[in-house]
This record gives sequence, C-alpha cells and structure tokens, in this order.
Amino acid sequence: MQKFSMPLFHYHYDRFDTPNDETDGFFSLNFYTNSQGDVDRFEVSMDEGQVIFTRKADASLATVETLQQYVGKYQAGSTIIEMAIKNENELFAILPGQPQLRLLPSKPRIFKTKDFADLLVEFVVEGNAITGFKQKDPSGEYLFKKVTSK
Repeated sequence: MQKFSMPLFHYHYDRFDTPNDETDGFFSLNFYTNSQGDVDRFEVSMDEGQVIFTRKADASLATVETLQQYVGKYQAGSTIIEMAIKNENELFAILPGQPQLRLLPSKPRIFKTKDFADLLVEFVVEGNAITGFKQKDPSGEYLFKKVTSK
C-alpha cells in the first residue's frame, strides 16, 4: 500500500483540495457526515472515476475481550434486551419476538447498526463496570439498566 501526504486547503463547505503537484497531481476531497454529524467517509476523483473511502472503527473495539463486558441482560420498564456475542466477535441485541440486531462498534462503548443509521447504543460505565446502556434514536434517549451478566 502506497502512502503519501499532501496538505489540504479548504475550498468550499465540505470540499478540500490538494496543491497541483507535478508528481502527485491534484485532488479534490469531499467529506460526508453520518446522521450523528461525524465524518465517516470522503470521496475523491482518481483515474477518471470517483472513489469513496469509508472510516473504519478501531479493530480493538471488536475483540472478544472488549465485547465480553457488554454481555448480559438489560431492562427498562418491562422490556428486557439481551446482549450476546455471536460469530466469535460480533455483538447482538436480542429482543424476544424481534430479529436479532447486530451492533457495530463505532467509538469506545458506542455502537451503531447497519440498518438504522440514526440508532445508537452507548454503554454506561460507573467505576470500572458496565451498569447499563442508552438507546438513542430520533424519538429520544432510553436508559436500560444491566440486570445480569452473561
């Protein structure tokens, strides 16, 4: 993989340009944000085509050791959601009678889903222990307290 570094100059809104370099050429980068307002990808014209680079979460956020701390049952009112690891290193939210929802690591203790861009799950830490999670979506923020581990 070839790496190169060039300064970026702000052109307009979310667009940045590189200098027109004889060796490396000229590039325009357009940055895009997700529904939470975080930059999650950028697009650049290369070889007469558009290429999109997507931000990946740090791999350490999806290790079994990291995910294991989230495993357990959580409750808000009469609703109980189970967090479980499947396929060795994937965290799922399981609500009886509903399809299992795979949670994708985004930032430390924060997960998103592939199918619902505006849904976030943020685990709550008190001391050194996970005590619950907040489900954040357009309808509001809901706190689920951890009731069991594993």
